[in-house]
Amino acid sequence: MLADQSTLKGLFVAAGLEPSQEIVTYCQSGARASLLYFALRVPGYDRVRMCDRSWAEWSAVADVPVKK
Repeated sequence: MLADQSTLKGLFVAAGLEPSQEIVTYCQSGARASLLYFALRVPGYDRVRMCDRSWAEWSAVADVPVKK
């Protein structure tokens, strides 16, 4: 199922995300994060970045910050 720009924006706004926010997508390996990155860019979320190797790489480093 494909969603148009206004539908995607409505979903993201309902989730509390605003286009002015900086958003970083991540998942275990990067596959789902890349899909979410693209879905956010479609309705105009320009301050989106993706953590390339995502959680698998970040969590393997002992001295990096993790916010729960």
